[in-house]
Amino acid sequence: MRTAIMMFVVVTLAATAVPETSLVSGLVAQGAEMKPKGHDGRMQWGKPLCREFATVHKWGNRQLISDAPALMKLPDGTLLCSVQLWSRDDAIVQERYGRNRCLIFASTDEGATWQERSRIPFNTGKFLLHNNLLYFIGSGIKWQGLHITSSSNHGKTWSKPVQLRDGKVYAASTGWVFRGNTLYWAADDMNRSVKDRGVFAFSCDLSRDPLDTASWQFSKDERHPGLPQSLGRGRHDGGKWLEPNVVDLDGELLVIVRVRASQDNVDGIVPNVAAICDLEETENDELTLKFSHYYPFPGAQNQFHIIKDEERGLYWMTSNQVTGRATETYRGWGKERRFLMLHYSRDAQNWFPAGVLAMWRKETQAFNYCTPLIDGNDLLFVSRTSLDAANQHDNDCITFHRLQNFRKTAVDLQPGED
Repeated sequence: MRTAIMMFVVVTLAATAVPETSLVSGLVAQGAEMKPKGHDGRMQWGKPLCREFATVHKWGNRQLISDAPALMKLPDGTLLCSVQLWSRDDAIVQERYGRNRCLIFASTDEGATWQERSRIPFNTGKFLLHNNLLYFIGSGIKWQGLHITSSSNHGKTWSKPVQLRDGKVYAASTGWVFRGNTLYWAADDMNRSVKDRGVFAFSCDLSRDPLDTASWQFSKDERHPGLPQSLGRGRHDGGKWLEPNVVDLDGELLVIVRVRASQDNVDGIVPNVAAICDLEETENDELTLKFSHYYPFPGAQNQFHIIKDEERGLYWMTSNQVTGRATETYRGWGKERRFLMLHYSRDAQNWFPAGVLAMWRKETQAFNYCTPLIDGNDLLFVSRTSLDAANQHDNDCITFHRLQNFRKTAVDLQPGED
């Protein structure tokens, strides 16, 4: 298969579109790390859109890592955030948390402060609010199986998880789609080698009970076709794909997948390229997932998260942009994650930069694996954050952020008269 693709450079302008306003009291400033400095000592650099955050949870053990946090706002205004902890040495997690290693935190003051509310046996996942019940869907302990649990008291207690799919599954928090009474999402099949990881899509008929396995349909796995060697400088390993997002583009379902190519001990050496798959549903509710093509995609060498703003009809995405010059990052320059970007699009494929959403100065720090949520005029998001961690990958906290009046960072993309 010959794949033609136009490589590109993403240029992000300084974020000055949104005037500073006071954020929710209790959020802490990022401090000296965020002070702009000019080359000549006088010129001032632009500033990120979000320069304050609240800490949801922080830990001191450098062998503990968390996955992508999930975020939910309940009807009473309570915010929920999940913190899924794991370690390369599972005995460390087992000793401290046992099986219930997904910590659910709650905030009743708009994200200023957070308190632990409950724990459940999940390694990754997302919240779902449906018919006054709260659900959590994701990977089980050690990524074994896809499971769902429910809560009738805002996440204080949970039902026994129901297994929806067996085998090893990685279901990190990414974008999903609601169309009518059906939920569509996608995840990774980890039963093969790392390089040969597959992705699959699944749906839930929300007119039925989500805890009933009969409500769910699954596609067959689609295996990564391999990234052409013509993309990137020097030979790479062909890449792997993971962490798919599902989007609805004018009635057409697309599954957009992160692609990470590696060369020796350096990951992400072909940045800004995603895989586009078509997701089709038959009259019998059977799902078919098929790779279509590669496409330029800002930050697709790392995790990205796409949501749609129904008010303006635009898609919004959080992702990490690399400088190409990082020298102190774990597994190379392609895994630089200190610049969290915000983009918007009409078609979820061609992206305009809204600005640098948040940033750190040190290459060992990161804001990444975010879950964004639209809250009125504001964009909320939680981040897997490396503050004082050993490196930008092995984080040591989860942080909460609020971008006020986020739509003002976008220009009108619709054609019209001046």
